[in-house]
Amino acid sequence: MVIYLPLLMYFTSVTDFINPEIDGAHRTGWAVSMAGISPRQIRAARSLLGWTQQELADRAVVSGNTVQRLERGVAVRVDVYLKLWRTLEAAGIEFIPAAGDKGEGVRLVRGN
Repeated sequence: MVIYLPLLMYFTSVTDFINPEIDGAHRTGWAVSMAGISPRQIRAARSLLGWTQQELADRAVVSGNTVQRLERGVAVRVDVYLKLWRTLEAAGIEFIPAAGDKGEGVRLVRGN
């Protein structure tokens, strides 16, 4: 079963997404769409950090193919999505949601 969670786009960080009521749900193998973070944001975040797809995969402890799929906009399991999100945020990436006529973005809030 694949369940898409479009409400994820309303969260500005992975810690906003996880709470005691939802936390166990992300381990069930559900999948999520790229509503929260766009593939362009993932690529931009990697670029700001100077990481390759494989480096991101290694740091998040996921496969390189998973990062490739994610950057193409293919849905991945929630636990994998959250690992990547947490890894990028821990490295100092802040994801900026789209607002009005301005598109989404990323910024490095501290050095890696």
